[in-house]
Amino acid sequence: MLQTATVEDAVFLKQIYLDRPFQRQGFGTRVMQIVIEEAQRQSKAVTLGVVKINPARRLYERLGFRTTGEDEYKFYMRREADAMPSRADESGALGS
Repeated sequence: MLQTATVEDAVFLKQIYLDRPFQRQGFGTRVMQIVIEEAQRQSKAVTLGVVKINPARRLYERLGFRTTGEDEYKFYMRREADAMPSRADESGALGS
């Protein structure tokens, strides 16, 4: 499941969920690459909030997201439209 919303200068990733059998097989990485590519076509950043205990934070960092803030429960992250491609982007790797 994927939910996004366009807000001002960014595409906000509201929710991404992969059922357990599909996790750790590269699907999340590929879905995120598609979201990033679409945002880049629109010259928009991608933003999201990730629960602090969620290991997906490492995936987002690998894809070029940087933490811009936090609260008690979440880290808020952003990947600029003009960010350099991450190693996962460059190699086409689908590992998550």
